Amino acid sequence: MLVLIVSALLFSLSSNLDNIVVGLAFGIKKIHLDAVSNLTVAIITTTGTVIAMLFGRWLSGYIPNRIGNDLGAGIIILLGAYFSIQGIVKLLKEKNQAAMP
Repeated sequence: MLVLIVSALLFSLSSNLDNIVVGLAFGIKKIHLDAVSNLTVAIITTTGTVIAMLFGRWLSGYIPNRIGNDLGAGIIILLGAYFSIQGIVKLLKEKNQAAMP
């Protein structure tokens, strides 16, 4: 159980690297969050990570590793394709709007 908690904490730290981008975006827009708000977000994120990892550990008893790996890879590929397509569509719309007089 201790290994699971430590790995969840390490994972939550690594997954929160995207908070740097959010922090930069907030800084650019001059939005400031106090320490209590930041701590609340960190606690909620960490709790969600621990719960997801516990659920994944439970689910791994019912789904073979190969299927879990394939599902995870498929989800990541689908998300990557979705966001790539969204980015291309946005660029095309901006290009078309800029070309119109």
